[in-house]
Amino acid sequence: MLLIAIVLFVIVVATLNTLATVSALRSTGSSTSQKVAQVCLVWLLPIVGSVLVLSVTHEREPSGSGKYSDSPYGWDSTGGGGSDASSYDSGGLGSESSGGGDAGGH
Repeated sequence: MLLIAIVLFVIVVATLNTLATVSALRSTGSSTSQKVAQVCLVWLLPIVGSVLVLSVTHEREPSGSGKYSDSPYGWDSTGGGGSDASSYDSGGLGSESSGGGDAGGH
């Protein structure tokens, strides 16, 4: 059983490292020496290095690249709906707080 856990851990770490390596090498905002340093960081500090490189390369993605919408909700910011979302959020919080008080009293 321990051997299976170790093999799965190695597969997960290798996959994470491979994704981080590809992300670092495809990054357009880094120089060649920065890419080499990022790849070395990924493979010398496997989990920590991978997470750092993936977070850095994700932040450098230009906002107008066309990969993702700028809005977290999938609609453009010029349309309506912002007031509907805020009223929905505040309504949800009000109902949770009253429900939480009832649950805490039991």
